[in-house]
Amino acid sequence: MIGLVPMSRECLVALGDGDLLLAGNLCELSLPDAFLDERHVWGYFAGKLEADPRIENWLVNAVVRTDQVVVGHAGFHGPPDESGTVEIGYTTLEEHRGHGVAKAAVGLLVDRSVGEHEVRTIRANVAQVNTASQAVLAPHGFVLIGEAPERNEGTELIFERPA
Repeated sequence: MIGLVPMSRECLVALGDGDLLLAGNLCELSLPDAFLDERHVWGYFAGKLEADPRIENWLVNAVVRTDQVVVGHAGFHGPPDESGTVEIGYTTLEEHRGHGVAKAAVGLLVDRSVGEHEVRTIRANVAQVNTASQAVLAPHGFVLIGEAPERNEGTELIFERPA
């Protein structure tokens, strides 16, 4: 079983600065070294929170097992847009893949979205080559609606489901 632990702006800033110890103290978690490989991600989310602190509930969370081991991160790219669409994202650390972590995290994000009256659609963009991540979405009712070019990974597939 897993849970989602919100990551504060201060925690994200510390991660973006490469200070894993401070970030872990601020999040009250022992964060994995692998989080330092994604400093650009943390900086992006910290910037969004700096611009609008009210969106904290619509951003990134640490994915944590019941024994408090951090196994990834998952969350939203921001609050619902004007059409009521939220985009989810999720990453499972390599050593924890294949154990249902991503599937459980997506389930928690879907549950959170369904409970919000302003959310009409839940979207996930997945690299075409990432078949494991695509398979995580199907049990939650996501369907392929299109594709788009992605600057780093070639083509990205766009999946959606109603809230």
